[in-house]
Amino acid sequence: MDIIGVLPSHCSIRLVQLFDELRSREPHASLPARVRYFTPARERVMLYRQPGVLGTLVQRWISGVTGLRNWLAPRTADPNASDRLTIYEFNDLYLDCIVYARSGSDESAAIISQLPIVAPPQSPVSMVAPELVVSRMSAEQVRDLHSYLSNLEDHAIELTPRQIRCAMDSSMQVGDEFTPAIRRIAPYGRLAPDDVEPISVVAVCVRTAAGPSVILKQRNEHNSRDDFSTLSLISERVLLEDLVDPTLGPLADLEDALDDLWIRSGQPEEFSLPEKSFRNAAQRELFLSCGLDVHTSRLELVGSTILDREQETTYLGFFIYKLDLMRNDEVDELKQARSWNTALTVVPARDLFGRTYRPRLNRLLRRKEDWLRRTIFDAL
Repeated sequence: MDIIGVLPSHCSIRLVQLFDELRSREPHASLPARVRYFTPARERVMLYRQPGVLGTLVQRWISGVTGLRNWLAPRTADPNASDRLTIYEFNDLYLDCIVYARSGSDESAAIISQLPIVAPPQSPVSMVAPELVVSRMSAEQVRDLHSYLSNLEDHAIELTPRQIRCAMDSSMQVGDEFTPAIRRIAPYGRLAPDDVEPISVVAVCVRTAAGPSVILKQRNEHNSRDDFSTLSLISERVLLEDLVDPTLGPLADLEDALDDLWIRSGQPEEFSLPEKSFRNAAQRELFLSCGLDVHTSRLELVGSTILDREQETTYLGFFIYKLDLMRNDEVDELKQARSWNTALTVVPARDLFGRTYRPRLNRLLRRKEDWLRRTIFDAL
């Protein structure tokens, strides 16, 4: 299967749902063996990021990439999962979507167009279901598509998510504040001994009839890398794109990217992640998990900490934010989040560390309970 353009988020969400339903009936059901996704280059898309918020174009792009990864490359024990999906970038801004599928000698293709969203006043665009127009391509058009795909493959570049790895300074201890000194740039998911993975965390707080509450994410192989079957705050790893100014163009290849980034940053003596990069990561995950495109100024930084991965020599460095959701006659962000993601759990703050939820909490909530109580939850 080949997909060209930007896959609408509702399509990828439905693909995950359909496969889960199929697997419940047929446990040995399999995903497509190979999918290639050709999408506009991220540097070109990020130029359209709006001041303080993502904006609809960036929302659509990250939803397409993330949705396909959630469908085809979940974090499972399946050794073929990582090979099913290959994402390529091309240097154009094509926002429709062409889907080409082949099974044996049978082949077909269709164009999916997303019509402009017309949202009522005060309604977030992300909460309005888009109108899609699907046009089936003729047999002649499908044949012409073959040569186009071959040409596109020759000119597109494989998209490899790159993450910042920070250093475990000799002066830092587990539980200390986190100083995000940049150590290296690496492909997504690959850790070396003494690497610190920088992570942005958001305690999403909201007032409800049950009293001050917090939104937790139910972690699974589709939305998380680890700590499956636990409840966590909203969290996301800091990617290179959270740090790089898209107006300056792409960085060098992986081998030289760190030095290129250091030069662009003014060749500082102490080369650290700016706090803004954690805000950008938090903003991205708030949209993916809750459907909320919040302005970065609404994120209140409450502190940082560093934890070790149990029985490993790698570490997690957290910048932790607090976000208060708005609820009034015009905007109800809790309702929006629940509509967007049914895997969210709203827990009264007084019950968070009680017997009902404590056994299901992830490592950050368990190991930093006292600190989180003092800095966030006791003050709600």
